[in-house]
Amino acid sequence: MAKLDFDKKINLLYGKNGSGKTNLLDAIHYMSLAKSYFSMTDKMLIKEGEEYLRLTGKIQHDGNIQSIIIKYPLGQRKTIEVQKNRLNNSSELVGVLPVVFIAPDDISIVNGGSKERRDFVNRILCQSNPQYLRQLIRYNRVLTQKSSLLKSGKIDYTLLDTYNADLISTGSYIHACRKNFISPFIDFLQQNYADISDGAEQIDIQYITQYDEADIKNAYENILREEVYSKRVLIGTHKDDFDFIINNKRLKKYGSQGQIKSFLYALRIAEYTYIETQLGKKPILILDDFFEKLDRSRLSHLIEMINKDTFEQIFLSDTELDRSKTLFDDRGIDYQAFRVIEGQIASD
Repeated sequence: MAKLDFDKKINLLYGKNGSGKTNLLDAIHYMSLAKSYFSMTDKMLIKEGEEYLRLTGKIQHDGNIQSIIIKYPLGQRKTIEVQKNRLNNSSELVGVLPVVFIAPDDISIVNGGSKERRDFVNRILCQSNPQYLRQLIRYNRVLTQKSSLLKSGKIDYTLLDTYNADLISTGSYIHACRKNFISPFIDFLQQNYADISDGAEQIDIQYITQYDEADIKNAYENILREEVYSKRVLIGTHKDDFDFIINNKRLKKYGSQGQIKSFLYALRIAEYTYIETQLGKKPILILDDFFEKLDRSRLSHLIEMINKDTFEQIFLSDTELDRSKTLFDDRGIDYQAFRVIEGQIASD
């Protein structure tokens, strides 16, 4: 079991690809949301040959220290304790350790399907609003139940009506939160993008949804016959999308590689600012393989923000110590370096 004490500001993890840097960064994310940033299931996080996952951490904020313990015995229910008090569910962990994770595969948020963009928005809203997380969990559970019923071909219309009523109720809350989220988030996004592009381009986000709260009940009723025929759920907030726009055109279709990288960087910094605004405290910022993610202009902007104390605690990973050392030493920025070799971590 590894035990590490981190610097309160900048922590650099360096080592070869595959050495285990990302695993440590993901452990911090897991402590924040009780789920991996990368893996779909907890089972995949348990080391081969082992039957148990245990993650323990202590968080210091404003002079107060909180302990978090997450345990997952294979095949059993995961348990979470904060200050030795067992939580009823993961939504109660929200806000204790907010985190923004920037990873090399973030480009899927732009180039991927609507699910990647919904996941991005969901991650922000789940961290800043525990009720949103609870409603989203309930919505997804009922959605799975309705989908299974439709696929079975044995239609119970009374049960379908019950499922639809539940989906309308939870979906209305989800829709309202997403709608209220967009305007302030766009303000943060546009400011960040302007800072790194000299204001040369106009960007926007358009929320695309089937949800018209005035007649959503009728919409569910009108499409029911088609759902039964196709054996698929055809309406709901799980169909929402967020269209990224640059100069009045879709970024996914018309954006250059540089524009997409700048947009993604601005998107993540806007995520950080939004969560900080909602919770009243700064999240942890994690940048995995940050030299691969950021070019010179974005690196310069990031360093400028670090010097302005925009961020609090930061975790970075890199394959080479020298280039990170040069980046920080030349600017007089203090940091703590950790060497990672075959899953073993040691402070320099």
